[in-house]
Amino acid sequence: AGDPPPDFPLVPLSPDRIADCSGTGAGLLPAARTGKRDRPMAKLTKQQRKAHAEAEAILTKDRLTEDEKDFVFQNWHEGANHINGEAGAFFTPWDLAGDFAVDVGNGRIIDLCAGIGVLSYFVHARSRWGTVAEITCIERNPRYVEVGRKLLPEARWINADVFAWREWWRDELGGVMFDHAIGNPPFGTVKRAG
Repeated sequence: AGDPPPDFPLVPLSPDRIADCSGTGAGLLPAARTGKRDRPMAKLTKQQRKAHAEAEAILTKDRLTEDEKDFVFQNWHEGANHINGEAGAFFTPWDLAGDFAVDVGNGRIIDLCAGIGVLSYFVHARSRWGTVAEITCIERNPRYVEVGRKLLPEARWINADVFAWREWWRDELGGVMFDHAIGNPPFGTVKRAG
């Protein structure tokens, strides 16, 4: 049934400063087709496919307006090109992410299993009216990181497996401490890299 989860917290944090957004999660590579049982991508309606294609077209631009970012967050579908059911990866709904940001403080924030960064996007937007948050997004899926960098270039994006946190925390972040951790972890049994 897989390995037990690593010791928590994944990065040194005081326990009273950890925010959690339980529910649908995002954050893992699309499963490779194994030949044992090929699973199709998510079934999207014609309207969803059209909106996803429009979001993909927007992502080809060098800079995006806030309205374009909002559109992409609401219409870029994680299951359009990735087998997310096997990875347990499902993005946080737009409205839930907006509500969640109210409970996150400022300072150094790490978003584990960031997906394309919707939680961090709302935290960043809220911080415009106070102390600006310093956000680091950790995401395993390279395509999600690519999209996330377009939508939230203000964040530091690291393409890594959250279970290999000792490596990226030391090598990529120099052991920096965080004030808050946010995330929408994947559901079910999760295969670890390596």
